[in-house]
Amino acid sequence: MIVPNTKQQDRYRGRRYICFVRQSNDDEGESSVEAQLVWMHQEGSQLGMVLVEDIKLSGVTGSIPGKRVDIAELLKRKREVDDFDVLMIQRIDRTTRGGVLHGMWFEYECARHGIEIIYPGEDLPEDEHQAIWPKVAKYEAAYEQAKSISQRSTQGWLYAFGQGRCQPFSHTPMGCDRLYLGMEGDPLFLIRNFPDGTQQKLDVQGEAVLETFAPKSRFRKQKLQKPLLVPGEASAADVVKLIFELHYIKGWGGKRVCGELNKRGIPSPTGKAWKQNMVESIYLNPAYCGVALGSRTSQGIFNRRGDGIPERIHISSLELASRTAPPRAFRPPDEWKWVDQPLMLDFLPPALRDKALPLIKQFRLEEWQRSQDPDRPKRSPNKHKDSEYVLTDLLFAKQDGGRLSGILCGKVGKKVRKYRHLNTKRGYVKGSIFNHYIRAAELESAVLTVVLETVADVPHLRQRIRSIMSQEQSASDTQRELDQLKKEREKVAQQFRRIMANMTDEDRDDIQPELNRLRARRRDLDAQIEKISGRLQYAADDPNEVADAVVARLQELPKDASGLTPMTKRELLRAFVEKVEVDMATRDAEVFLKLPPWSLSPATSDDAGGRLGPTSPQQTASETHPILSVLLGFADCRYVHDRLRRQVCYRCRRRAAA
Repeated sequence: MIVPNTKQQDRYRGRRYICFVRQSNDDEGESSVEAQLVWMHQEGSQLGMVLVEDIKLSGVTGSIPGKRVDIAELLKRKREVDDFDVLMIQRIDRTTRGGVLHGMWFEYECARHGIEIIYPGEDLPEDEHQAIWPKVAKYEAAYEQAKSISQRSTQGWLYAFGQGRCQPFSHTPMGCDRLYLGMEGDPLFLIRNFPDGTQQKLDVQGEAVLETFAPKSRFRKQKLQKPLLVPGEASAADVVKLIFELHYIKGWGGKRVCGELNKRGIPSPTGKAWKQNMVESIYLNPAYCGVALGSRTSQGIFNRRGDGIPERIHISSLELASRTAPPRAFRPPDEWKWVDQPLMLDFLPPALRDKALPLIKQFRLEEWQRSQDPDRPKRSPNKHKDSEYVLTDLLFAKQDGGRLSGILCGKVGKKVRKYRHLNTKRGYVKGSIFNHYIRAAELESAVLTVVLETVADVPHLRQRIRSIMSQEQSASDTQRELDQLKKEREKVAQQFRRIMANMTDEDRDDIQPELNRLRARRRDLDAQIEKISGRLQYAADDPNEVADAVVARLQELPKDASGLTPMTKRELLRAFVEKVEVDMATRDAEVFLKLPPWSLSPATSDDAGGRLGPTSPQQTASETHPILSVLLGFADCRYVHDRLRRQVCYRCRRRAAA
């Protein structure tokens, strides 16, 4: 605890501070957080500082530096808002348990941003140079303590599991309840989960409600109680049985089952629409067949569950600094933990259970075998990175603005490239217009043709560019307007800082609406300043000269798309197409055409081919600063299906921009 002297009071009096509280385990509840805040508020009051905000982080681990986005947000807040000077953290281990490298990096970044850190729970020298080595030791001690906690918790779980006091699963499956038994095996009560996060404690028969738990005060099992799965609420159990029947009896896949459940209006465990992965997680869960499976994977940082004792894991600090979660490793089948659930044997009809359980075990075994194959295909966020789907990230549905992605479908040897709405993949609904597929080759050809025709239409290009430039030049007071906006922005910032400096705890609720209004006004002013700054770059240029220069550069582009590679087509479309909207009902498309930013930048000697992506991977100054954006026009592409000839095409008509 800090015992302030006169020098310290003079140093900190009137300074603005934030209380930073981190709690890695939600089981501790609010008491740990509030206890830390009471201590730090008292320290701040004794030092005469002004409290700005309490930042509470519940359930945030300090052992994975790559996951600590809160630290980056603090530094960003200091840069952009600058509403605090001091960061108060109770102890060093509340800052991080990622070791001395992460801790001293954070200390350096705070110093670089003008943030002073106070640790009221640490006995550190007042001189910052004398405090360096004690901080290094404490950061390393916090790291070692995290390793010790990991070892003890893993050892405790293994011991409890050996005595039957815990199960290999962490969540109660849909349609199930947990029955808790006493020391002598006598049933005590049931715990039932609900989609909103609440829980109910029921009697053994599941009829009388003994207690209700809110989402933040969930039920905690006592040390000597033993949980078992039992059939739960009848309506939820019936949904699970339906999923098993559709998959294992009728042979339906997860996508089709998902569509059927949504069609019937059956809510998912989250209370929303079903998704394919939800359905698959249910019909691949052996707990419904009377046996629970756990420990298939390991994602520990320091230790993992071994054969009765913890096993050490070594993950480099570099990997933990660059990842938001530890790497997941598949365990071999002989380390899997199978636990009988005798009260779940009659959950499914015997014939269905006997058919499903061997298939589930076979799927899990094949899944593990695939994970051990070093030559297996690597997962990529973009499945069609080098494919011919050149409209990826440009194609959207007119009805809801959802993105369309490429898919290859059809019979073997007759596959056809198409685009589909992502809703079709995530949650199939029978009869929906989003089930319609858009033929890729025909639409891509039409959009490319429109782009090349627009570029080749020299008179239209000249007229459009001159029109835009003349409009910008007609605003003779642009610079004066920009100066006024900057002055207003500075006034808003000063008003914001003045309120924050004089605000007390009693005034916070009353002042918060005004602070939100000032933040919104500041963001609006920043957007206007950026827009006008871009216009000023071209205010002094002659419209005719700019138009001639742009047209000359665009004439270097190819005249047709026949010899272009898919990558070049993709870059060409991204340069000239803002987006393509498709009517999912009629399949008609509207193309929004733009003039690429690089066409208005000063030409350079090494500028090749209109600066298409493959020839110029580096960004120019015009691409990293606000510049004038020119909308060239639009194109309406009507979908035409000739049923007699079995041909599909698009007929496009260009429209000028307003």
